[in-house]
Amino acid sequence: MKRKGLIFACSLLALLPVAALVVAQKTAASCAVRVTEPRTGQDVGGTITVEGNATLPAGHHLWVFVRRDSYRIRAVWWPQDEGLIDPGTGRWKIPATFGGSQDIGWDFDITAAVFDSQQNLQLQKYLSDSMAASDYRPIPMPAAACAAKMVTVKKTRE
Repeated sequence: MKRKGLIFACSLLALLPVAALVVAQKTAASCAVRVTEPRTGQDVGGTITVEGNATLPAGHHLWVFVRRDSYRIRAVWWPQDEGLIDPGTGRWKIPATFGGSQDIGWDFDITAAVFDSQQNLQLQKYLSDSMAASDYRPIPMPAAACAAKMVTVKKTRE
């Protein structure tokens, strides 16, 4: 009888990695995000509305990120804000700011990414703290459940 229990326990342990993989694949399959506006190569001003569509797993949140292309080497981004997704259409839009007047002529990368509740709280805290201090510093992109293909635009005016 002990042997059957031991075999059962070992079988369960062996199946745990498979179960975790199935859950991860299901989350990835139910997570999709795309930026539709602006489009790569477009000229932009200091502030625009980034738009797209998304399908998120339950309990996840969508954020838009921007960085000047000179920050690619550092792999840091400026979180812009969390977006609300229309449940009927999957559409969203979030305002984004592209630096200051000193950044005219630079290319900027834009992406949208999906995060779990814990990462969402960290991003909300970053934004609240930055707003309170009027000090917006870039951060590394948190691990995302899924992310949009990056769009690159050129800031041509304020």
